[in-house]
Amino acid sequence: MPGSALLPARNAVYAALKADAPLDALAGIYQTAPDNSDFPYIDIASATESIDDTFAGTNSNGREVTLTINCWSEEKQDDEINVIYDKVVDILNWSTLSLSGGWVFTSINLENTNSRLSEDYRQISARFRLRCCQ
Repeated sequence: MPGSALLPARNAVYAALKADAPLDALAGIYQTAPDNSDFPYIDIASATESIDDTFAGTNSNGREVTLTINCWSEEKQDDEINVIYDKVVDILNWSTLSLSGGWVFTSINLENTNSRLSEDYRQISARFRLRCCQ
């Protein structure tokens, strides 16, 4: 029985974000942000996995991994949070990810985006759907 693609997908997305020097200089990048992280920062908030039968009959094990990436800022205006979000989307939409564990990256797409603001912070959550096979 093949293993899960969750951790390889999460690690590959984290590595792609960390590898971008301008983004890394702009915001802290975490798999899970520590308590009281300095703003601005990005974290991979959650991940789910489901079987993807696109490759049925080819002896391949397909998976679809959905990752929610949060961008956080304490700026009162939207400029900083939008720059961070745009950079994350640009990096991942044009990325060819390297996955471990024998998983082969096939695609990644932005599924949806939600934003939230309060008196203290701004947040944009972007959900990406990654497809891979083994």
